[in-house]
Amino acid sequence: ICITMKAPMASILALAASAIDIPSLFTQNDSFLAQTSKQNDVAVCPGEGDRYGDYKCNHDQTHRVCAQLIDTQTSQPLSWGSRDFWEITGQKQVQWDDKIRGEPNPGDSWCICMWATAKLIEKVGCENVHLRCDATDVSYVLSKYDDNGRNLKAAHDCLQQKCQA
Repeated sequence: ICITMKAPMASILALAASAIDIPSLFTQNDSFLAQTSKQNDVAVCPGEGDRYGDYKCNHDQTHRVCAQLIDTQTSQPLSWGSRDFWEITGQKQVQWDDKIRGEPNPGDSWCICMWATAKLIEKVGCENVHLRCDATDVSYVLSKYDDNGRNLKAAHDCLQQKCQA
C-alpha cells in the first residue's frame, strides 16, 4: 500500500500522524502501559487449536480471551450460569469440545472473540464466566473500546475484577 500511495494521501497521513501525541493517549490508563510490555507473556490457552501455531490468544484482532469451556472433572461443557458456552452463543450444533480435548494441545479452553466475551458477560454476569487470565491478552482487550460493533465495557470491567488488571 505504501508503494502505491499517491503523494497527496501520504502527506495527509503524515500530517495526521504528526498531530497525534501518542503518549498522551495512554496517560488515562497507566496500567495499560505497564501491561503492554507483558504482551508476549500470554500463556498457552490449554485446548486452543493449532490455528496460531503456539496456542496463544494474542495473534488476530479479536480472539484474545482464553475461556474455559470444558469441566475438567466431567469432561463435559462447563456451565456458565444455567447453560454452557455453546448454548448461550447459539453454536451447539457445531460444538467443538472434542477438538479442545484432543491433540495437539489437549485442554479445556479456547481463544474466543472479545465481542463474544462481552456478550457472554452481559448475559450471564461476570461471576459466571470462566476466564484464564494468564492466557488472555488482557492489555490488548483493555486497549480496545469495541469489537465487531459491540462495546467492550462489560469485558473490561470483568477482566479488571477477575484478573486484577
